[in-house]
Amino acid sequence: MDFSDETEIDAGTAAAIAADMKALAHADGIVHGRELALVVEFETGIPAGTAPATEITAPSAVRAWAHSMVMLALADGHIADEEKATIYRLAAARGISQSDVDAASADVKRQFLANFSGVTVFKDAVAEIARGLGLEA
Repeated sequence: MDFSDETEIDAGTAAAIAADMKALAHADGIVHGRELALVVEFETGIPAGTAPATEITAPSAVRAWAHSMVMLALADGHIADEEKATIYRLAAARGISQSDVDAASADVKRQFLANFSGVTVFKDAVAEIARGLGLEA
């Protein structure tokens, strides 16, 4: 999956994603600067006063929500148990399945590793990162 493709989502869905990103940023008790920057950047395109959607059902919106949550959780380098539990809880509240979250997690991790394709100088470090993400390099 190429994350450079922009997905069109409505303002209510975007507001729901932003609200859930904020909740997730606090899940492990530490709001990292990278997490905060991702939330702030995401919120810039949402009109003020937009009510968050209660349910997210369109497949492209589900993928956007799940990818956003996984990328935010990985902003500090790993997904803490509290973050994973929070993602699943937030997903259920929005009508998003755990399998959608798991698929997005695998997509995000693979895309991250794809950025290192062809790297030979730090091959061992890339392999270690892959193992830490639960993937093979």
